[in-house]
Amino acid sequence: MTISEAIQSFPGLSDVSEDYLTKVLTDRSVTGTASYTLDVKADAELCAADLYMAIVASPDFSEGKFSLKYPRGYLLSMARSLYENNGEAANASKVAIGKSTALKKWW
Repeated sequence: MTISEAIQSFPGLSDVSEDYLTKVLTDRSVTGTASYTLDVKADAELCAADLYMAIVASPDFSEGKFSLKYPRGYLLSMARSLYENNGEAANASKVAIGKSTALKKWW
């Protein structure tokens, strides 16, 4: 299994475009065609976390009766966990999961 294949095996990442996967791999100086081993596990997980963050920022899609919504809370918690488990506490602290509150009443 290659590093790219390992990343795409994460839940929700199988449909990520090859171009964007290549961009994330390049940004992290990871060779996607290299064999996936325990030595590169952290790199693969950090790339997956970056992809989760990108998906969260993507808009929902709908056309006719078809719609695609992303489980943003799940994706954010996965990204935070992957960042924390691989020594990137600074990135993990940037991942905000919570409810928004209205500044004033609407009625």
